[in-house]
Amino acid sequence: YRGFSVPKRLKKDKEKEKDTEEPRWENVLFFGDSITWGMAHDYTGRYEVTWPRLLADKLRLYRLNLVESGLCSRTTCWDDPNNGEWMAGAEAHFFNGLNHFIPEFINATPRWLIILLGTNDLKTNMRREAKFRNKTNASVIANNCAKIALKAQEIHKGSPFCEGNLNIVIVAPPLVRYNPLMIELGYDETSVTISQDFANAYGKMCEEHGFMFAQPDVD
Repeated sequence: YRGFSVPKRLKKDKEKEKDTEEPRWENVLFFGDSITWGMAHDYTGRYEVTWPRLLADKLRLYRLNLVESGLCSRTTCWDDPNNGEWMAGAEAHFFNGLNHFIPEFINATPRWLIILLGTNDLKTNMRREAKFRNKTNASVIANNCAKIALKAQEIHKGSPFCEGNLNIVIVAPPLVRYNPLMIELGYDETSVTISQDFANAYGKMCEEHGFMFAQPDVD
């Protein structure tokens, strides 16, 4: 109110309270596709313990909360109309990672962002979609993934609800295996070839933008 000022004693009490209160808990947002969601590879279903949940106990030691956002068939920045068979009511834009990232990020307001995306961009139908705009290769997919991280920086910088620095880790997608299951899911030999360059392309992209980079050790 006009003319109202906080008494000095209350100001001192508030400053003392800030000095003595415990550090705040912060959120870590894991944003990805079926790998992050926990899709099982030896049965139809979801692993009870996803790979982000494997880190939950260690994160708590640093007062970090785990926030998962994984969606099967999620791409970096493409709509995918081919998911109606397994998801009732699915619409193509549901699977566009860039378009659906913003509300997820704002809801979580994380201090750490972990992104693992790019595998679904290798599907034959997604590569056909991308060819209308540019040639599909590992670098193109990595740069599309970077768009999500750059959007996160933009939102974090301009939001009154985000404090401190935003730490971003980009995880390179694992190699695609050429087997009957992957063929059924829409991958081909070109998918395998492109995936072999993911680690190199994602590493260069992270170096260019100053993101932290991680490469999974997957057999």
